[in-house]
Amino acid sequence: PIKSTKKKSLPIPNFFDENKWVASSPETYPKCHSPISEQDIAYTLVSQGTEGRLQTLQHTCERWKGNISLAVYTNKTEETIIEHLVQDMKCDKEQLTVTCIPPFEELKGKGFPYNYLRR
Repeated sequence: PIKSTKKKSLPIPNFFDENKWVASSPETYPKCHSPISEQDIAYTLVSQGTEGRLQTLQHTCERWKGNISLAVYTNKTEETIIEHLVQDMKCDKEQLTVTCIPPFEELKGKGFPYNYLRR
């Protein structure tokens, strides 16, 4: 007789059976050991675009008091972009994080790399 080399399949666990708190009352939910207050919660505005679209940030910088993280499709340096945002757009340097993505050969002529900058 020939022995089968096929492995036995294992049963797929049922999430609702394995985790009793999922379908139970709030008293059985996991507890936070040190809850945070509303003042301790911060939000970061995340955006991406080309250097030519930076002027749209002036109104945002005037109103948004939280952190701003930008991915900019440009040949310029992060320092140059931050300097422009601080001097010309009146953004607060302390709230800015900028990553510059230089144009690369495989995207030339294909338009703006939306999906690449979203990563």
